[in-house]
Amino acid sequence: MIAPLMLFHIPKIATRFLTFQGLLDVIPNLVKYPLIFLLFIVIPQDLGFNVFLAGMGAGLVEGVLFSTPQRNVESRIFAGVFQPNPIYSSYSQGLKTIYKEEGLKSFYKRSFAIGLRQCFYNGGLFFSFHHFHQTLMVKLTKEFYLLC
Repeated sequence: MIAPLMLFHIPKIATRFLTFQGLLDVIPNLVKYPLIFLLFIVIPQDLGFNVFLAGMGAGLVEGVLFSTPQRNVESRIFAGVFQPNPIYSSYSQGLKTIYKEEGLKSFYKRSFAIGLRQCFYNGGLFFSFHHFHQTLMVKLTKEFYLLC
């Protein structure tokens, strides 16, 4: 059961971080659009709003592409665990059976809800990591100069 989960997890993490970095590079160029320009005027940039937006975008992409199919297969496997004759015996067998019986569309049921959840989760995750990293680096830099 671990190996198929890793097949989803590795590209999921890669997609999250590559999308985040790509959006972080693109967001400052979006200031020319009126709505985003107003957001950049109202919210100071030193608060890390662009980090939060890039994290939200990365979470949305990751949630729709990877988390939704993974959660749908997992929920079907766990629902059948307590039945006398489980329909799905393993993760890979569950993937094959669901695809054969219902097609690709069935993997993306509830994609809006999962994508929205991942959107705010990753936005907060990247935002808090950004501020933690900045605070830690400032503190370490000050202590390093005090030691020298």
